[in-house]
Amino acid sequence: MIEKIIKDRADVHIITLNYKRLDCTKELLKSLRKNISWVDYIVTIVNNDDDEEANEWIKKQEDCNYILDTGNLGFSRWNNLAFEKVKSKYTLFINNDITVNKGFLKKMIESIEKEEINAAVGCKIVHPETKKIMHAGIIFNTAGLPLERWKWIPNNNKLFVNEYEPMNACTAACLLVRSKIFDFFRWFDPTYVNGWEDNDFNMRMRERGYQIIYNWWVLVYHLESASPWRHLKEKENVDLFIQRWIKTGKVFKITSCNLKK
Repeated sequence: MIEKIIKDRADVHIITLNYKRLDCTKELLKSLRKNISWVDYIVTIVNNDDDEEANEWIKKQEDCNYILDTGNLGFSRWNNLAFEKVKSKYTLFINNDITVNKGFLKKMIESIEKEEINAAVGCKIVHPETKKIMHAGIIFNTAGLPLERWKWIPNNNKLFVNEYEPMNACTAACLLVRSKIFDFFRWFDPTYVNGWEDNDFNMRMRERGYQIIYNWWVLVYHLESASPWRHLKEKENVDLFIQRWIKTGKVFKITSCNLKK
């Protein structure tokens, strides 16, 4: 493993992972640099791509931390590894196939700071080509399984505007978390492999009484699952979530305000 940490303290630590999609990572960094100007932040890129071109390009990003040649650790361990490298007030987990808009981070910080019990803030995620909603907070059905609310509804629909809304879960594709809370809960659970670790983390925060906030006015664009390894362990991940949260009955106590028939 090769790493370079140029900055180990920041107000916001932004973590992204690269695997076989350097083109996406380049676009993400371009949008972050363009649209964040007022806050002290550092980006850490974790690269599991053994392509030498990717490694060399990442090494040339003088304003970023990087961790290279990590081996096949999986989403949870990659993020946890990067989290340890920087002391920050907030951590933004963001997929490398996302691009952001001006003011997105400022709005997320404003939302999380409204109440002390706010542990994390999610945002509206839209597909860049179809302009349809991919994420607007997560609700749970009566079987206890999470569902993406309003998925594939056109983004121009004005019926669902809500700037500040407590939810039971938001995706970690773009999720701002209080770093002290992420550390308290001992990070993402690596038992999940490239999926469902964010649902599990949301449940652990909600179980302790913390709020997850959804902010409609924070808009980012997402290609979704651009990395080829994303869903290889889907069945195992679902089974683990069911065993841990549904069969124990915990999910029904935690998510009663967002149940959908």
